Amino acid sequence: MTRTLPLLLLLASCHEDVSLIAGPDAAAIECMVCAAEGECSPVADGTICSSGVCREGACVATTCPGAQRWLAVAAGEAHSCAVAWTGELFCWGLNMDGQLGAGDRELRGEPVPVAGDWVDAAAGWKHTCGLARDGGAACWGKNAEGQVGSGAVSMSEPTPVPVMDLPALRSVTGGQDHTCAVGVEGGLWCWGKNADGQLGAAEPTRSPAPLEIDDGVARVWRQASAGAKHTCGTDLDERLWCWGGNTEGQLGTGGTEPSPAPVEVGAGTGWVEVAAGANHTCAIDTGDRLHCWGDNKEGELGLGEDAPDREVEPTEVASELGWRTVRAGDKTSCAIAIDGTLWCWGKNDAGQLGLGDVARRDAPVRVGGADDWASIAVGKRHVCGVRTSGGLFCWGDDADGQLNLGDLQEHEEPTEVCGDDVD
Repeated sequence: MTRTLPLLLLLASCHEDVSLIAGPDAAAIECMVCAAEGECSPVADGTICSSGVCREGACVATTCPGAQRWLAVAAGEAHSCAVAWTGELFCWGLNMDGQLGAGDRELRGEPVPVAGDWVDAAAGWKHTCGLARDGGAACWGKNAEGQVGSGAVSMSEPTPVPVMDLPALRSVTGGQDHTCAVGVEGGLWCWGKNADGQLGAAEPTRSPAPLEIDDGVARVWRQASAGAKHTCGTDLDERLWCWGGNTEGQLGTGGTEPSPAPVEVGAGTGWVEVAAGANHTCAIDTGDRLHCWGDNKEGELGLGEDAPDREVEPTEVASELGWRTVRAGDKTSCAIAIDGTLWCWGKNDAGQLGLGDVARRDAPVRVGGADDWASIAVGKRHVCGVRTSGGLFCWGDDADGQLNLGDLQEHEEPTEVCGDDVD
């Protein structure tokens, strides 16, 4: 299939030996590869062009950063950000609250750079934070609840603002309207909205400055994850703690009572990682087993079609696989197994499970044939992942350009961003 493209693209050439060749109609251009003797043949979708990527035989305009190897990715409600191996950070998608860090509020279907030297990024629903190489953190985007951490409340901050009064950090995590960060020495701080106790403090109702989790229990925190209205974390003693809202049992405490202070979850089990979604939570134990709890109306717990709509305690996800990492989104969950394969389950109305359709799944289903997934990020209706090669893939809803694939269309299978593979 060919597309009619602007005359400007006649002058462009695709990556390496791939060229834009005029077809029978001079205005119709195909993305072709030409041998030395001049014979040409079509190339696969996704092949990089100097002015875009090849899609259905044509070079579709898109703007990609020069770096093609990616280190980390983050997915918000309708935007995405990724850190390149060079330390550059790029964001794209919905930008009504300045969550792309570009200094404006214009939607972007292509990556825009965020100034700094970065090693990681975290996306809340409508705000973003970056972890700098020196251990500092900066946030930008929606700030009506103080989730940027600048010490002040504002409608939004369209450029990075340093988070105040924090030591060197190991990680940062973004929730719906709050943010948390773990220090290199094991402290944990949260800031932003606190109407449900998600900051780990009974008062105040919000805090635009970081509050340290300090309930009198001595802990060295390993990792934390911020959900919509709750937060969970693991410590170096392999204990799991959750606090905040609990309407669907997402704290895993056996009931639905909220708690503004950390409550131990699954006592007696060793835990290594936790992921907080909108109203559900998943965690991996020291035996590489996966457990989920909370809301299950869309199958986001992965417990099978006969499972109840809610589980209020950690419930093991049946599988012969061992699990390495897990992420929980709005009503979708994804996890990477120890063998490097990727599995997703839950809501799938925009193809966010990456399975080639829009049918929900009540148990983990393998995504594609790749076995080299390194990390995964789950947004509201889209998912992005990085493979060990440094390739970045996104899929699901693209109505606001959050996939960075140049067409604002749903993609029901992983498609490489600024790359040449579809898997």
